[in-house]
Amino acid sequence: RLACHPLELQTAELLVISAALEVIQGADVVAGEYLLRRAAALNSAVVNADEPVGQLLRRLAIPTVIAQLVNMLYNIVDRIYIGHIPEVGSAALTGVGVCLPIILIVSAFACFTASGGAPRASIYMGRDDMDSAEKTLGGCFTLQIGISVVLTAVLLLWGRDALLAFGASENTIGYAADYLHIYAFGTLFVELTLGMNAFITAQGFAKVGMYTVLIGAAANIVLDPIFIFALGMGVRGAALATVLSQGLSCAWVLSFLCGKKAFLRLRRTGCLQWHGEDDPVAVETGYCAAANSLRGIRPLYDTRYEPALRCYPALSRERCVQSSLPCVNRPGKGS
Repeated sequence: RLACHPLELQTAELLVISAALEVIQGADVVAGEYLLRRAAALNSAVVNADEPVGQLLRRLAIPTVIAQLVNMLYNIVDRIYIGHIPEVGSAALTGVGVCLPIILIVSAFACFTASGGAPRASIYMGRDDMDSAEKTLGGCFTLQIGISVVLTAVLLLWGRDALLAFGASENTIGYAADYLHIYAFGTLFVELTLGMNAFITAQGFAKVGMYTVLIGAAANIVLDPIFIFALGMGVRGAALATVLSQGLSCAWVLSFLCGKKAFLRLRRTGCLQWHGEDDPVAVETGYCAAANSLRGIRPLYDTRYEPALRCYPALSRERCVQSSLPCVNRPGKGS
């Protein structure tokens, strides 16, 4: 019974024993490693199945809310820097505003993969099917790399045409194109940061997901004045600061998912395998998240008036923390 139903036991000590039995019997070494990590997590109170739902919800929600607030704050500060560029601040700010619909489209692809894949991985973790969960993580990672390559090529080839379609004029197209051209090279960082961070939150590590946003926000706030004013790069400096800050966040996310603390790890074999079982619910969830990210495009496109773009609220350009189903294993029969 101990070997067949290890997650029915609620103490870290018995989980360790159960994991050892799994490894000794040779049933599933990956599951044994997971149970050892799970036991350590229970001892450190990362995720506790006996914890009241309200307390668990606060533990997961508060870091997510803080991350969103910090993300919004750094977007406001970023626009303040751009607006204070000598002589061209107003036009530069408008040009960056025209880029927002395209940035939302990039974010939508990350939301599609993250909000569809992370809850699915959580469901597999709840079933103690760690092999399928890690295949889902690896498959989503590979998918996001492919999407990033395609998006980067599209933005570099047709980015200027897209900006004109979204309302850029002769006065602002230069600033918008300069910003988008550099931002396109950071598409991979944006996709992986947004997408993979959802898998961190789904494992119950909400604070780690919050640190992803804090690292990017702090780096952007520090780098913006250096590149924009000190180096005289203007809008290009703002874009470069954004790309570098996203690169730091991406490095943080990948280092955690490849480390020993994560329940689900990025493995080379998992990234080369795709879990072939169809899951309409996961696909529909991804579609809904992507559509929600695209809602901000319509008012920007309908306005098509440059002063309004400058005054448009500072929307979140990189949503690093996505809502997902945290993995809270509660023992139940037939699950």
